[in-house]
Amino acid sequence: MSKAGISDLVPSWFWNWSLQLEFLDLSNNLLRGEVSNIFLNSSVINLSSNLFKGRLPSVSANVEVLNIANNSISGTVSPLLCGKKSATNKLSVLDVSNNVLSGDLGQCWVHWQALVHLNLGSNSFSGEIPHSIGYLSQLESLLLNDNSISEYIPSTLQNCSTMKFIDMGNNQLSDTIPTWMWEMQYLIVLRLRSNNFSGSITQNMCQLSSLIVLDLANNSLSGSIPNCLDKMKTMAGEDDFFANPLSYSYGSDFSYNNYKESLELVPKGDELEYRDNLILVRMIDLSSNKLSGTVPPEISKLSALRLEGYLLSQGVSFQLLTGETLQGDF
Repeated sequence: MSKAGISDLVPSWFWNWSLQLEFLDLSNNLLRGEVSNIFLNSSVINLSSNLFKGRLPSVSANVEVLNIANNSISGTVSPLLCGKKSATNKLSVLDVSNNVLSGDLGQCWVHWQALVHLNLGSNSFSGEIPHSIGYLSQLESLLLNDNSISEYIPSTLQNCSTMKFIDMGNNQLSDTIPTWMWEMQYLIVLRLRSNNFSGSITQNMCQLSSLIVLDLANNSLSGSIPNCLDKMKTMAGEDDFFANPLSYSYGSDFSYNNYKESLELVPKGDELEYRDNLILVRMIDLSSNKLSGTVPPEISKLSALRLEGYLLSQGVSFQLLTGETLQGDF
């Protein structure tokens, strides 16, 4: 019933009836009602982009995908995470982004070992990043952007060795960027913009050979730009992707359970959202920091695509130092 134009209050009997469904998709409607006291059992649940309110619902250990993004869900994540502790939880995707959730991020993540994609972005979460998130060994994407999360990035996150997508932009994180973060060989997107990070950008950054987006803008980073940027093979256009590595499919019989990452980038000061064409983007943004020195000549070896309107055109667009944009065809 996705995109069906339904505008109504969901009756309580419907939630009871839905317990027998393997897939439940009510996304992109104008459905409303309280979801605080409902129990969900379907393998794949998509309630995103509606008018639901109340606290997060309870889910069974059989749920693999829960997407309740873009609603008016309030409260904390703790009742969902800590309410039922089971060693057999199958939840692979949890997306509660763009709601009005608040409080800390809880300490019960260790009970959700199957998580691959975790999106808590665009809420009002505060406090620190829980160390227990670092014990999610299968985690490939972690989105905490646009909250009020503070303190530092915990060292336990280095245990998530298959991480591909990290977005912690627009928070209040501080300290230096951990050196182990430059050793995450599968990382494709790293977005730490608009925080309070300090220290220098080390040469180890260039070990991220799979990176296509590096956004460290609006921090207090100092020192010079590393002169090894040409070692970042994917950023330099030496490696091509033929399939979007930021897509995940769940189940073989379900046509719409394909989850794609999206990312808001700010090329030349214009905030744009990339979704289907994210794999085409090559971007480094180091603007609005305290960097000094000369622009390394290796930057001319990097390739990028700049979004102009709805068309992608060959070229590079790098925001450096105080916002100066270097662009052209190389």
